[in-house]
Amino acid sequence: MVADILGYKWGNLFGTLVAFFWLGFFWLVLALLGSKWAAPLRLHPLRWIGSVSYGSYLLHMPIQHAVFLALAGHDVGDYQGEFGLALATLSLLLTGLLAWASFTFMEKPLIRLGHRHQFQTTPRDAETAA
Repeated sequence: MVADILGYKWGNLFGTLVAFFWLGFFWLVLALLGSKWAAPLRLHPLRWIGSVSYGSYLLHMPIQHAVFLALAGHDVGDYQGEFGLALATLSLLLTGLLAWASFTFMEKPLIRLGHRHQFQTTPRDAETAA
C-alpha cells in the first residue's frame, strides 16, 4: 500500500528504513541487556561518534555550504568525480573536528557544571507535586 502511494522506488526506501529502525531497536535492547552481540556498540570509534553526534548534527550543513562556497564558487550542487569527493571529504573532516571541539570545550564543561549542583526539594515542593 505504501509503495502504491509513494511509488515503487519510495516504497522500497520506506521498507528499508523500517527494517533499519527495527534492527537498531533490537540491537539497543541487546545492548541494554549486556549481550555479547552488542559488543560492537561499545567500540571506541562508535562511542566517539556518539559523543560528537549532536555537534555534527548542528554543524554539518553550515560547514558543507561554507566549503562548497569557498572552493567551488557556489552552493552545494551535483558535483561528481574527484572534485565532489574531495569537497565532501573536507566537509566531513571539518565537521568531525569542529564537533569534537564543541563537545570538548563547551558540552563537557557544561555537563560537569550541571553535575556539581544537587537540587533538593523542600516540603512545600513535595506538597505541590502531589
